[in-house]
Amino acid sequence: MEESLGGYRRKKITIDIPKANIFGIIMPAVVLGFIPATTGIIADNIWALLFGIFFTLATYGDMMIFVLRREKNDTLVQDHPSKTGCFVYRKID
Repeated sequence: MEESLGGYRRKKITIDIPKANIFGIIMPAVVLGFIPATTGIIADNIWALLFGIFFTLATYGDMMIFVLRREKNDTLVQDHPSKTGCFVYRKID
């Protein structure tokens, strides 16, 4: 029951994170966070600024994945089963 109430589901499989996915990871922060916040500052609109700040903070989980951008394309990633974070599997040459 508790798992169905949350908006996040853990993956039990490993996935690869190619460099093309990095663009999709940072876009929500840019479009929903940085652009509205900057617009709110320039236009002196507190609601746009608060909207941008809220969604910048909401994309924190995506930004945690962004730290994996330095990994090679053949690196696999798997969610930790019970804690925040992930396992990173690298190919041994």
